[in-house]
Amino acid sequence: TPKLNIHKAHLRLMAGGGGVTISTDWNDLHIYVMAPWVFMSLLELKANLHSLQKEVAPLLIARQFQGVAAAFGSKPDPEAVKQVVQNLSDKAERSDDDEAILYQVNASTLPRKSFSLRICTLGAYLYACRESVTRGLELPEGSTIKAKDNTLISANVAMGEKVTCKSSTIGKGSKLGNKCRLNNVVIMDDVTIGDNCVLQNSILGHGCSVGDNCNLNDCQVGPGAVVPSLTKEKGESFMK
Repeated sequence: TPKLNIHKAHLRLMAGGGGVTISTDWNDLHIYVMAPWVFMSLLELKANLHSLQKEVAPLLIARQFQGVAAAFGSKPDPEAVKQVVQNLSDKAERSDDDEAILYQVNASTLPRKSFSLRICTLGAYLYACRESVTRGLELPEGSTIKAKDNTLISANVAMGEKVTCKSSTIGKGSKLGNKCRLNNVVIMDDVTIGDNCVLQNSILGHGCSVGDNCNLNDCQVGPGAVVPSLTKEKGESFMK
């Protein structure tokens, strides 16, 4: 029998009159620790939701940066949703516009055929891209997968001679020079990389440019940024 571990921090949130309810009347078997407004309000007002794993969790993940009200959508009674937000307003963290009541998803679910992840770090983003290729999820039109190297190459990519790519994603319209080596790298669209570059554990933003003979490890290159030739850096960020 698998061992169930629930972090004490989640249980402490229930202190002061709350409680933990274990329910078995859903059609998937997992453990979820959710705020009272999810079970007492969201699921009550959105009665069409039947699966925590396939419907509720992906919904909360997709709308967590839009606020509590956005999680309800437009169909439930607006006055009921307004009351839920009002009840949370005194103690909830607010967004920059001081209007949306924010919430946070601290877990992820991975169904067999697809998956959703909370991507809040560079490593998590690189992992998500690798998993998308490994699991053969729906990919952009014109893309090809190098299964042996676990690499996705999008449409209209120009590859130089003797280029090696492992566990990487290359966006459409990008150009890679000769003798480049990529390992665990995500390249957005329309990126230009010069000759003899070594890139690993890095993300290159849309439209950026990397000069010849560069060596980047654990780096982030912002959209439109230019990395000069002969640059050798680890753990650095390059912005336009």
